[in-house]
Amino acid sequence: MSTDSDSTQQSLISPRLFIKSVRDLGLDTIDAVNEFIDNSFDANAANIWITVENNDRGGLRLVVEDDGEGIPENEIIEALKFGGQIDRDRRTTGKFGFGLPSSAFCQAEHTEIYSTTAEEDQFYKSQLKVEQLLGMDEEDIHIPSPEPVDELPEEVSNNLDEDSTQGTIIHIPNLRRPDRKTASALSSFLKENVSQTQREVIQEGHKIHMNGEEVPIHDPLMWIDESYEVQELDKSKRETEFTIEYPDWGEEDEVPKVTVEIFLLPMREIIRREAQDEFNINQSNQGFYIIRENREIGESLTLSLFTRHNNLNYFRGRIHFPEELDDLFGVQTNKSRFSLDSELRNDIKDHVGKTTASLRNTISQKREMLKNEFSSAEESFSRAERVANELVDFLPRSDYNSDSNEIKNQETDIKNLLEGLEEDDELSPQQKESLRETYELMLEKDYYFEVTEANPASGNFYEVEWSGKEIEVQVNTQHPFYEELYRPLTADSGKEIDRSDIKLLVDLLLITLAKREDAVYGNEQLRDFYERERRKWTTILYDLYENADDHIGG
Repeated sequence: MSTDSDSTQQSLISPRLFIKSVRDLGLDTIDAVNEFIDNSFDANAANIWITVENNDRGGLRLVVEDDGEGIPENEIIEALKFGGQIDRDRRTTGKFGFGLPSSAFCQAEHTEIYSTTAEEDQFYKSQLKVEQLLGMDEEDIHIPSPEPVDELPEEVSNNLDEDSTQGTIIHIPNLRRPDRKTASALSSFLKENVSQTQREVIQEGHKIHMNGEEVPIHDPLMWIDESYEVQELDKSKRETEFTIEYPDWGEEDEVPKVTVEIFLLPMREIIRREAQDEFNINQSNQGFYIIRENREIGESLTLSLFTRHNNLNYFRGRIHFPEELDDLFGVQTNKSRFSLDSELRNDIKDHVGKTTASLRNTISQKREMLKNEFSSAEESFSRAERVANELVDFLPRSDYNSDSNEIKNQETDIKNLLEGLEEDDELSPQQKESLRETYELMLEKDYYFEVTEANPASGNFYEVEWSGKEIEVQVNTQHPFYEELYRPLTADSGKEIDRSDIKLLVDLLLITLAKREDAVYGNEQLRDFYERERRKWTTILYDLYENADDHIGG
């Protein structure tokens, strides 16, 4: 083996070939933008402004500005080089220091960075210019040293200017491979993606602006209160949550863990509004959404944990993990590519297998029940509902404080149904008249009753739900009361007795119980009393009905 001390030492990489190969990593515009956003939030930015516009070359220009802490002059080169990391005194979302330079090389021939800090009184600029770098001698390829900037160019200073006390600007004068061809299409695409991918950061109070418009929160899990989905529909129900700890992967004082949550989307509102298409309720969007730190890196994945099925369209899962567990998730440099460790997959599967199987049955039953309920929503009131609703003015007043927006939406829906009656060729004149009376009664009264068949989560033999003007009495289809008494009253008995009369009286009994609760809704102690008593009634009634079989027909 040669030990010649004069032998020439060879570099580990060829800079020129490295630059050329990095340009083919395949990072899209959205990958680059999310990397830039991560860096901005790592710098504790409160605001990020993203601008996409036409340039004078017939292409598209991208500018990303933030009001974060900025990058000191002596660390700007560190931010631009591969493997470079800026020291922060807190947890960050960065990984290998590849985000900014790899995004720049993939998406641009030329990338400029301007930055200033609270300790400096001006911006400093550096750049990555592919043609310039490749024109240098192999051994002399380097990032240009930062230069002071007295005045920011007009095309990069949409929100920051030379008087800004801190912040960073990334400017790509001409996108190399934009995800969309026009400025409007690309900005809309980026806004839609960022609103979901960065939703948890936005929820924390940070703001992202796209071409002057603030990016809202879109949450496919329908769990974040401020999200568009929850505001439009309702909040999901979290079916289960568990954590798996990995003490060998972290520091002594903090054990990193994976948190897994499973949600059931708000089926009632989605089905009632027939909003499945609008909110992407389908097989391709069911599954797990992966959150690293506070940024989504994967969406609607099976992860070999379940098999897609129509009965799981209303199922969503969230898997959250810290950067210490990157190796378990096989996270790659741009963070949107990963592969689960087999041990981790098995750990999660042990917990979620039974839950997803159970959800299939739950969703199937609830979906059919809601479809039946809403398919008959255009039928007139039942006999009991009509009796009760016509006498509402003479009953004790409701103590429920209705939400004015709910009432407004309900009345708008009813008016639309009323206006569309005459154009419905499938209804007879008698049916139209009956429905007209029903809708007018709904609009006239301060509140109205509806008796429905449901499967309330409480398990009680009946449940009461308030929504705007509606007091809904839910008869539990899973309780013996329904199977032994209520359901047979709706069937054709073939006997001389008119069971519909009995059902009328039973419905009125249930409405009476619900009305008493409604009248004391504002009294928290009495509400708690009725909830406790209903649970007791349910248990006693269950036992009595289960033991009544021996005495029926004897």
